[in-house]
Amino acid sequence: MKLSAVVPVLAVAVLASGCGSSVPADDHSEQIASVEVSQAPAPGPAVVQTKTARTVFTPSSRTSPVEISPGSITVDPTTNRVYVGSSSQGWITVLDPTTLAPVASISIPPKPTDPGLIESPRRPDVMAISPATRTLYATGLSDEVTVVDLDTNTFTSTIETGGRLESITVDPEAGRVYAADRKGRVVVIDDRTHTVIGNIPIPPSSSNSPSELEGVAVDPKTHLVYAVGPGRSGPTVWTLDPVQSAVVSSATVGGGPQQVAVAVNPATNVAYVANYADGTLVAVDSAASTLATTYAGPGPTDIAVDAAGNFIYLGGGNNESITVVDGRSSAQVSTFRTGQNPAGLAVDPNTRALFVIDGLDHTISRWDPTSAVPPDVSESSSAPAGAQDSLTEALSKFLPAGYDPAVLVEKLAETGYGPSLCSNLEDRMRYLVSGSGQILMSVYGEGIARSIGSQQLGTFVRILVENYCPENLSLISE
Repeated sequence: MKLSAVVPVLAVAVLASGCGSSVPADDHSEQIASVEVSQAPAPGPAVVQTKTARTVFTPSSRTSPVEISPGSITVDPTTNRVYVGSSSQGWITVLDPTTLAPVASISIPPKPTDPGLIESPRRPDVMAISPATRTLYATGLSDEVTVVDLDTNTFTSTIETGGRLESITVDPEAGRVYAADRKGRVVVIDDRTHTVIGNIPIPPSSSNSPSELEGVAVDPKTHLVYAVGPGRSGPTVWTLDPVQSAVVSSATVGGGPQQVAVAVNPATNVAYVANYADGTLVAVDSAASTLATTYAGPGPTDIAVDAAGNFIYLGGGNNESITVVDGRSSAQVSTFRTGQNPAGLAVDPNTRALFVIDGLDHTISRWDPTSAVPPDVSESSSAPAGAQDSLTEALSKFLPAGYDPAVLVEKLAETGYGPSLCSNLEDRMRYLVSGSGQILMSVYGEGIARSIGSQQLGTFVRILVENYCPENLSLISE
């Protein structure tokens, strides 16, 4: 899980003004339940109401609005219960996985302060669960980890790490907890004694600056750890061997200086890195060799993996939808609408249900995985038969001299961007322009921004529609 969720608009703004939001798409998923948090959680029963097919609860005793932490959601694989953190208060709310009704609230005491000073809450901005010890670990904007006993739903202790933490993950079989910090280290914690037992240093991003890590994930089968953050040549994923306490391989994963998030599919031993800057999902193996790159839509900041189904979910930024990528083909196979800013994702490994925090709507929703993905995920993502040549010809007329259209056609087929764009045509044109600008930069680099303006990007969208779904030309404007 990843902590940082608010990011600036990037170089794509050179290509298209007003970007930064995602492209909402046709609703291929059935929303089972949704819970709206309008007040801070407190001990005791909460009021539960049913409104138009969504379950809404308002916890009692407090009046200040809840600020749900982006990314602050996790699922207990033993009980299937959902844990949601509040960044404005030191609370964790426990939800029933089916109804999303609150079943418990966990109070986390604030940090001790000098007399007369305002208490500083311990923020559960990122969380991870160890089923082996029945422990929840939480942290946020702090150099300490909060420890919660899941059997009693009570705070038990804190663990000092010596650096501001950004992400946390657990390898229950190995008995290890890994926390990525801003000092360029992955801190190693013993899952049973709750003590720091070492750290794994990451190469500095420059001669004077540590790599300020933004995410960490572990493969519980191979026990390899993956850390992501800014490297010397751009966003980087490092593969770590915790036995050697060393980096064993690394790879640059996309362009741009901004956020990256990471997750692992233990069924395939593949790690996935979401890159906000160029809107891509990069699949890497244990040697940090890039297996595939998929265009995932503007600004993904969070990622979750359905290991049983081999699907990857992406959301975040100012998006209003979730992107679904098939791990077998590395193709984007679906998008579906959620609320505004779906910045926290978690998958129940047993039921495969996807839970989403909609940060601006202040809701948590549960989605059926069988309806989030089209029935035939093997459907071709290329242009219709016979249209490849006409697409290449049209792009050769559109692109400035020196840019090979065949490379772009290959990228469009690889990522499934064309069909994805066709499913988004009823949304505002500026979002389509933003995404199209990103796909061009992912192929040709940021230099193309100096040759193509936002008006020309509208022409690019039209070319794609003419070749992928000409029956929908009436849905776009000149």
